[in-house]
Amino acid sequence: MEVSCLSFTETRLSMQGLCITMPLLVERAWPEWRTYFVERVLVAHAHKINAWTLVQTEAKATAVVITPPTDPLLTFNGW
Repeated sequence: MEVSCLSFTETRLSMQGLCITMPLLVERAWPEWRTYFVERVLVAHAHKINAWTLVQTEAKATAVVITPPTDPLLTFNGW
């Protein structure tokens, strides 16, 4: 007796990385500039991740058509 294996869809972990480097002189001489720069880079990276997530979600979504109710008792605000 042989049991057949079920087919499956393989999903791998999708990773997004970020590497920020800066010279030691800049870090020591202008720490406020480093903080300002790193904050802005992290915000831009978050926007990139959010956009990527939305594209992935939209690709997996199913379109749904919502029809208005036809019963006159259920109509509201001109439906």
